[in-house]
Amino acid sequence: MRLPRLSIADVMALTVLAALDSLIARAAWRTNNFVLLLFCGVVPWLNVLIVGLVVLWRRITRSERIAFLFGFEVAGSATLMLFVALIFGFRDASLEAFITATSPLNPLVDAAPPAGLVVAVGVVMIAMTIPHFIVALVFGFLNRRYCVEIKLRTPRGSES
Repeated sequence: MRLPRLSIADVMALTVLAALDSLIARAAWRTNNFVLLLFCGVVPWLNVLIVGLVVLWRRITRSERIAFLFGFEVAGSATLMLFVALIFGFRDASLEAFITATSPLNPLVDAAPPAGLVVAVGVVMIAMTIPHFIVALVFGFLNRRYCVEIKLRTPRGSES
């Protein structure tokens, strides 16, 4: 497996993404549990999809195979939209389930206030991202197997 090459612009874009995540996290801590639920469920997966879109775009412009990434992005976006729709549709039930699921982490948050909170939120983010990731991987592999192709078209007047 080849490691991706990162340009200075890539590193700057990742830094901006991390700064935006920090800004959103800071706002989430200061509000109610519903915003924290949305933060923990949406932000990590949105970051994965943004990075995936950048990689997908680069592969399309270089005419490389994109079947897996295309399926991954489509399924990932669909699961993210479904997650947000379910959270807003069943607000009270989802908030109650979130509070119940995260209550075992409360002693950790109380024992070591800043570090415990970071660890607890990280655990919750990972747990909430795993279902999205599994669905996106399955659809990515299915798309690679059954190969839905996307090709760049050349404009009609530019053919020589």
